[in-house]
Amino acid sequence: MSESSWPSGERLPFALQPGRERPLSLRLLSAAEPLLAVAGIGAWYYSAGGRLWWSAETRRILGVAEDFQPLLSNALRFYIREHRPILLGAVNEALRNGTSWDLELCIRRPDGERRQVRARGRPAVASVEGAALIGTFEDITVRHEAAARAARELDLRTRTETLLRDVITGIPAALSVYDREERLILVNDVYRDILPDNGQYMVKGERLADIITRKVLANHYRPEVSAVAARRTRIASPGRGRHADRAGQS
Repeated sequence: MSESSWPSGERLPFALQPGRERPLSLRLLSAAEPLLAVAGIGAWYYSAGGRLWWSAETRRILGVAEDFQPLLSNALRFYIREHRPILLGAVNEALRNGTSWDLELCIRRPDGERRQVRARGRPAVASVEGAALIGTFEDITVRHEAAARAARELDLRTRTETLLRDVITGIPAALSVYDREERLILVNDVYRDILPDNGQYMVKGERLADIITRKVLANHYRPEVSAVAARRTRIASPGRGRHADRAGQS
């Protein structure tokens, strides 16, 4: 197969030159349109003379028929009012200084439906009419809504955890909270201060078993164990204790 042909043998509308970047043009973009459509990406081309071309996928995203005649003026009207100056400024800047743009904007289709789109553009090969721009157009509504939901859920979780932390901190009793995997989530100051140096062992994210193991290895529980052992000794020999008390009184 020739390097400058499709798998069917049909010759490409542009010549491949190894080691050299191919200039972008309407001809090249038209040839790539089927591949872009598979990825759900529309394409467009604009010349300074006012000519504007849209691929079939761009028309589908915008919700217009095949016979719709695109112009820069009516193309801008698809965008919500506050986003029109943003796109127009990007177009004018590209025509003047050769810059590119990559914007996430909101459009309103003829049926009134709002969609989030990603509009990208850059200078192309100059046409006989003068400077030209070329770019892609992608519907990112689903992705945008998913990101917005995730942001709302994160905000709700953060506010809930903050409230829970404030409640736990204000409780006068010692309290620690673990998740289903027995990892420490929250611990209040009363719990940290219940034993000397207790705070250094209460590390968020560590499992309960690991926290206990570290305390045992550091003899952290020894004062408690000694106190319990002393109480058990006194209970085990009540007679001796009473005798000692009488001897002391005598």
